[in-house]
Amino acid sequence: MAPDVAARFAAAKALAATPPGDEAERRERFTARVATLLADGAVLCLPTAPSIAPPVDMTADEAQRFRDRALSLCCAAGLARLPQVTLPVAKVAGCPVGLSLIAGHGKDRQLLRLAAHAAVAIASA
Repeated sequence: MAPDVAARFAAAKALAATPPGDEAERRERFTARVATLLADGAVLCLPTAPSIAPPVDMTADEAQRFRDRALSLCCAAGLARLPQVTLPVAKVAGCPVGLSLIAGHGKDRQLLRLAAHAAVAIASA
Protein backbone atom coordinates (compact mmCIF):
# COMPACT_ATOMS: atom_id res chain seq x y z
CA MET A 1 0.00 0.00 0.00
CA ALA A 2 1.33 3.42 -0.92
CA PRO A 3 2.38 5.57 2.05
CA ASP A 4 -0.31 8.20 1.42
CA VAL A 5 -3.02 5.53 1.27
CA ALA A 6 -1.68 3.87 4.43
CA ALA A 7 -1.77 7.25 6.16
CA ARG A 8 -5.45 7.72 5.26
CA PHE A 9 -6.27 4.23 6.57
CA ALA A 10 -4.41 5.00 9.81
CA ALA A 11 -6.27 8.30 10.18
CA ALA A 12 -9.62 6.55 9.64
CA LYS A 13 -8.72 3.90 12.22
CA ALA A 14 -7.74 6.57 14.74
CA LEU A 15 -10.95 8.48 14.10
CA ALA A 16 -13.04 5.34 14.55
CA ALA A 17 -11.44 4.87 17.96
CA THR A 18 -12.45 8.32 19.23
CA PRO A 19 -15.61 8.76 21.27
CA PRO A 20 -18.59 10.01 19.26
CA GLY A 21 -19.28 13.71 19.28
CA ASP A 22 -22.15 15.54 17.64
CA GLU A 23 -21.65 13.87 14.23
CA ALA A 24 -25.00 12.06 14.27
CA GLU A 25 -26.85 15.27 15.15
CA ARG A 26 -25.02 17.18 12.42
CA ARG A 27 -25.86 14.45 9.91
CA GLU A 28 -29.54 14.62 10.85
CA ARG A 29 -29.56 18.42 10.42
CA PHE A 30 -27.90 18.06 7.02
CA THR A 31 -30.37 15.33 6.02
CA ALA A 32 -33.32 17.49 7.06
CA ARG A 33 -31.97 20.51 5.15
CA VAL A 34 -31.46 18.49 1.96
CA ALA A 35 -34.93 16.94 2.35
CA THR A 36 -36.35 20.47 2.42
CA LEU A 37 -34.46 21.35 -0.76
CA LEU A 38 -35.72 18.23 -2.52
CA ALA A 39 -39.33 18.54 -1.44
CA ASP A 40 -42.04 18.19 -4.07
CA GLY A 41 -39.87 16.04 -6.32
CA ALA A 42 -37.03 18.48 -6.88
CA VAL A 43 -33.70 17.02 -8.00
CA LEU A 44 -30.27 18.35 -7.09
CA CYS A 45 -27.87 18.55 -10.05
CA LEU A 46 -24.18 18.93 -9.38
CA PRO A 47 -20.89 18.01 -10.99
CA THR A 48 -19.72 14.51 -10.16
CA ALA A 49 -16.14 15.68 -9.70
CA PRO A 50 -14.57 19.10 -9.12
CA SER A 51 -12.69 18.98 -12.42
CA ILE A 52 -11.53 16.60 -15.09
CA ALA A 53 -9.19 13.79 -14.04
CA PRO A 54 -6.14 15.18 -12.28
CA PRO A 55 -2.66 14.73 -13.74
CA VAL A 56 -0.83 11.61 -12.62
CA ASP A 57 2.24 13.63 -11.68
CA MET A 58 0.57 15.97 -9.18
CA THR A 59 2.14 16.44 -5.79
CA ALA A 60 0.78 14.78 -2.67
CA ASP A 61 -0.60 18.15 -1.49
CA GLU A 62 -2.36 18.68 -4.83
CA ALA A 63 -3.78 15.17 -4.66
CA GLN A 64 -5.11 15.80 -1.15
CA ARG A 65 -6.75 19.07 -2.23
CA PHE A 66 -8.36 17.25 -5.17
CA ARG A 67 -9.62 14.46 -2.88
CA ASP A 68 -11.04 17.00 -0.44
CA ARG A 69 -12.89 18.81 -3.22
CA ALA A 70 -14.11 15.54 -4.76
CA LEU A 71 -15.38 14.21 -1.44
CA SER A 72 -17.31 17.42 -0.81
CA LEU A 73 -19.30 16.64 -3.97
CA CYS A 74 -19.47 12.86 -3.65
CA CYS A 75 -20.59 12.56 -0.04
CA ALA A 76 -23.82 14.56 -0.05
CA ALA A 77 -26.17 11.79 -1.19
CA GLY A 78 -24.65 9.13 1.03
CA LEU A 79 -24.57 11.43 4.02
CA ALA A 80 -28.25 12.29 3.55
CA ARG A 81 -29.14 8.65 2.67
CA LEU A 82 -30.45 9.64 -0.76
CA PRO A 83 -30.31 8.07 -4.22
CA GLN A 84 -27.77 9.45 -6.65
CA VAL A 85 -26.99 8.68 -10.27
CA THR A 86 -24.17 10.01 -12.40
CA LEU A 87 -24.39 10.60 -16.14
CA PRO A 88 -21.44 11.11 -18.47
CA VAL A 89 -22.42 14.34 -20.16
CA ALA A 90 -19.36 15.57 -22.03
CA LYS A 91 -15.62 15.35 -22.50
CA VAL A 92 -13.08 18.03 -21.72
CA ALA A 93 -9.52 17.54 -22.92
CA GLY A 94 -10.44 13.93 -23.67
CA CYS A 95 -11.61 13.30 -20.09
CA PRO A 96 -15.23 12.48 -19.23
CA VAL A 97 -17.28 14.98 -17.27
CA GLY A 98 -20.13 13.68 -15.14
CA LEU A 99 -23.34 15.23 -13.90
CA SER A 100 -24.80 13.84 -10.68
CA LEU A 101 -28.50 13.85 -9.96
CA ILE A 102 -29.72 13.43 -6.38
CA ALA A 103 -33.37 12.82 -5.54
CA GLY A 104 -35.30 12.77 -2.30
CA HIS A 105 -35.82 9.82 0.00
CA GLY A 106 -37.82 7.06 -1.66
CA LYS A 107 -37.56 8.67 -5.11
CA ASP A 108 -35.19 6.05 -6.54
CA ARG A 109 -37.42 4.96 -9.43
CA GLN A 110 -38.27 8.53 -10.38
CA LEU A 111 -34.57 9.38 -10.38
CA LEU A 112 -33.79 6.43 -12.65
CA ARG A 113 -36.56 7.48 -15.05
CA LEU A 114 -35.20 11.03 -15.12
CA ALA A 115 -31.67 9.75 -15.70
CA ALA A 116 -32.85 7.56 -18.58
CA HIS A 117 -34.63 10.51 -20.23
CA ALA A 118 -31.61 12.75 -19.66
CA ALA A 119 -29.25 10.15 -21.13
CA VAL A 120 -31.35 10.00 -24.31
CA ALA A 121 -31.41 13.79 -24.56
CA ILE A 122 -27.65 14.02 -23.99
CA ALA A 123 -26.94 11.33 -26.59
CA SER A 124 -29.03 13.11 -29.20
CA ALA A 125 -27.54 16.57 -28.51
